[in-house]
Amino acid sequence: MTPDCLTIIGREGPTNRQPDPVTALRLRLSLVLTILLLAGPSYARNCVTSKLQALAKYQAAVLKCVAMIPADGDRTGCKMKPLAKLHVAFKKAGTCAGSDDECASLIAVCEHAIASTLGPAPSCPSTASLPAGRLARLELSCYAKAASKGHAVRMDCLSHAKSRFATKISKAVKGRCDYRGLQAQVDSLCVRSLVGMDAGGIVKAVCDYEEGLSDEVLRQLDMAPELTHSDDETQLPNGMPLGAYLALRGITIDVDTTGINSQALRATVSAADTLPPTSDAEQRRNDVIAKMVKAAKDFACGRAESGRCTKWDREADPTSTAKDPKPGQQGLTYIYGGKNPYERTRPIDGCRELTYGMDCSGLVAQLALQVGISLPAKDALQQGDAGNWKPPSDWQIKMQTVGDGTIETGDILAWSTHIGIADVAGSEVAVISSTGHKGECAYNIVPKAGPRSMPLEYLTATKLGKPALTLRLTAMGGGGNGGGTPTTATSTTSTSSTTTTTINSAILYYYGCPPLSEATISVDGAELETFGSGEWKNTGFVVAANTTYSWSCDGCSTFEFTTPAVFHSLNYCAISLYLIMSGPCGLPPCPQ
Repeated sequence: MTPDCLTIIGREGPTNRQPDPVTALRLRLSLVLTILLLAGPSYARNCVTSKLQALAKYQAAVLKCVAMIPADGDRTGCKMKPLAKLHVAFKKAGTCAGSDDECASLIAVCEHAIASTLGPAPSCPSTASLPAGRLARLELSCYAKAASKGHAVRMDCLSHAKSRFATKISKAVKGRCDYRGLQAQVDSLCVRSLVGMDAGGIVKAVCDYEEGLSDEVLRQLDMAPELTHSDDETQLPNGMPLGAYLALRGITIDVDTTGINSQALRATVSAADTLPPTSDAEQRRNDVIAKMVKAAKDFACGRAESGRCTKWDREADPTSTAKDPKPGQQGLTYIYGGKNPYERTRPIDGCRELTYGMDCSGLVAQLALQVGISLPAKDALQQGDAGNWKPPSDWQIKMQTVGDGTIETGDILAWSTHIGIADVAGSEVAVISSTGHKGECAYNIVPKAGPRSMPLEYLTATKLGKPALTLRLTAMGGGGNGGGTPTTATSTTSTSSTTTTTINSAILYYYGCPPLSEATISVDGAELETFGSGEWKNTGFVVAANTTYSWSCDGCSTFEFTTPAVFHSLNYCAISLYLIMSGPCGLPPCPQ
């Protein structure tokens, strides 16, 4: 029996026993999962790396097309082969986040922005897009290397790319332009918009674009003081104070704030009933800028620290529930994805509160809507593309990218993830924008968030840096100036400060500001009507073209002006006085 016993033990002992089928299956699955867990991060990194490398090549190819076909030319044919290569590369890379179509759309924004910035002097020539393309390729390659190793991008790699760019572009432009704005555009619109990173700066995806400000930027902006200019302080590009111009043209902001749905609002807003009639392109430009800036001030007034308006305040809704909270609010809030401030809206970031408010692109979309300009409301990146702003064709005005470093009232200031409108008073530049952050449910309701006005310098001091794009409305084809871009006039007295612009000669108007009670003026020795403050007056004095006149005020020193000209902001005899000429191609009759 002993051999049989040993035989049995040998057959069924540990060395010969086979696992049952269920146990075997579990072992195999465990092995597969272990392999996947170990390979997963590596696979994702390789996928993102491959896509970034493909984007680097495609971005450079697109900007090369800009050099070959500048301005508004059709570059579709030039991009066809590089785009086909991008599609193939993305298919080979794998299924990590970021589609080739999404990336191509973002690169198109970069393309249009760079193309519209380049051109005749003092702009950089179109050939400057070649070193810009090389910069984009080198910087994206830096992010690709970081993605392959699973760490943050090396600053020395980016610095080396910028150094090579500076060398290349200085040779290309030969001192004909300031290329620093171009570098900022490439960094923001052509590179960072394509790279998705986590809070630690680790590259995780491509073309995962998300509008809004980071927590770090928001906390810095919490310390930013308010900078709100009065309508009399805000200076329009034509030199006039905003308040005086609105009064002159009869432009008002009369949107009902008690709750208007977006369909009704859109149905009532049109060029015919929001702006006064004019056939002059420059006049229309001034009207549009004035109303957009006034509307921005109106949206932001509920968040002001001084002179706060209450028109946007709301009590908690009686129908509020835990599932659908409708809290009270002071001023408009920041709503991630919010585009309509006239309805209680729930953010698209998971927050439950329904409030009245909007995000930064929602604010800018509302400004365009106020004046009858077609503009997509999707995000700040699209709104930073001048080609997406479509005024009615008969207005003969268009939005252009300016790269000379200047900022005027009404300019649209765009970063890759943020956008606002400029409000300029002297040397002080305020930005009116809606600030907040995705998922910050409680923060986005408090007065530090939502539409507000703050100094530009505080925004540029954060990681946002300087605006990547400055967009400006311009009149096409010349035409009458109607009070356009001012130049400096010469005065014979030290107490007078004037700005002028050339238009057709016509009737002279003037406006006095409080606390002025009354004053008497004379033109060429002819005493004109005594006028009071806070109203426009038609002097009845017809000035001829290319003629020099003398002006005096209640015995003050006399100064001269030569027509055709418009005079603005004469700080004369310790009063604020505005003169303006009106004619067939200029301004319509002033209100009496």
